[in-house]
Amino acid sequence: MIALPKPVAVSQLLNASLSLVEEMHASIKSIKKKNLSEEDCIQLCFEAATNCKEQVIALVRTYHFRTLDEEIFFFKKIKPVISAEVEYYTYRYHVVLFKTQEAENYEAELKSFYKRQLLRKEKFKNEFEDFCKYVTEDSTYADKEWFTRHSQSKDSSLFDGLMGRYLAIEKFEMYIKGLMSRGI
Repeated sequence: MIALPKPVAVSQLLNASLSLVEEMHASIKSIKKKNLSEEDCIQLCFEAATNCKEQVIALVRTYHFRTLDEEIFFFKKIKPVISAEVEYYTYRYHVVLFKTQEAENYEAELKSFYKRQLLRKEKFKNEFEDFCKYVTEDSTYADKEWFTRHSQSKDSSLFDGLMGRYLAIEKFEMYIKGLMSRGI
């Protein structure tokens, strides 16, 4: 699971969002304990994450942030965690599809596929170099511009989606490296 930091000041939206994230993580944990096929498990986890994302989006659309810090915290730390889970399970499903389609030369093809998947992070880092540096250095100088609502949307900021993708790629990289180390 992608860990959430604790907010400085808890508002109604942050409290509700954090509760939904905790429910999502609990649901995903429960799903993983069931005796399901990998594909079914991924599908149910994806659905749990998507449901959480939809609920949080519905909450934020009508919410008026009390402070700039609250808004930045939501779009930089909370919403991206939820989006990351949705994206992560999309990547995982891609792996399942590849595994079922590549029966011949399975081991060599799978190893090659895993290596290509690991290139996601490098491609992302090259494409969004400044953003990645900003995140890894825990910078805040662009928070007001990048992580507050923009004029066309009530439920997103300019970079909350990109932050979610960054977190998903980080998690997916660990998953792929784990598969490779186990020879799966």
